[in-house]
Amino acid sequence: LEESLNAHFLPSTNESAEKRPGWERELPLLTRHKPIIAAINGPAMGQGFMYLLTYTDIRIATPNARFGLPEIAYGMGGASGQTMIARYLPSAVAMWMLLTGEPLSVEKALQHDLINEIVEPEKLLGRAKEVAAKIASHPPLAIRVEMEAFQRSLDLPRAESIAFANHLYRLQRAAYLSRPGTTPTPLAGKATPK
Repeated sequence: LEESLNAHFLPSTNESAEKRPGWERELPLLTRHKPIIAAINGPAMGQGFMYLLTYTDIRIATPNARFGLPEIAYGMGGASGQTMIARYLPSAVAMWMLLTGEPLSVEKALQHDLINEIVEPEKLLGRAKEVAAKIASHPPLAIRVEMEAFQRSLDLPRAESIAFANHLYRLQRAAYLSRPGTTPTPLAGKATPK
């Protein structure tokens, strides 16, 4: 019991970093600015569903996928706070999942924008790689700035969110325009290589 309490209330050490629940508490707090695409071909339940919500940005699923938090049936509540599920689903849908423990079908997940698209199993990894290649074709700094602006805006009031995004945008554009051979175009302020 003492070891479990220490893991919960004290920071992880190199020796205890992989023990539970210390790492589970710290992992959701990590800052991440690289996109993760989920390819889901089966159940994403419980902790797997929590990781899906917390650590993925784009989600592609097959008809075999389903999503849920069945822990309520085992006396383990609190997933709503850990996953912040209300950010992803309408309140009534989220509460149904949380309080009944029933999974969400892949069709319902698409209907409620929990996933981006449904593909056949044999096309799943190819489609995920196609989307990843499209993202990777953009300037890395623009991707990083877009992700940070999006993530931070979820916790900021509207005026502060707009100000923060404007600062990030202008810093990013200054960095881009400082590259050799790049000049702004006169009409839209877009940069074009010389």
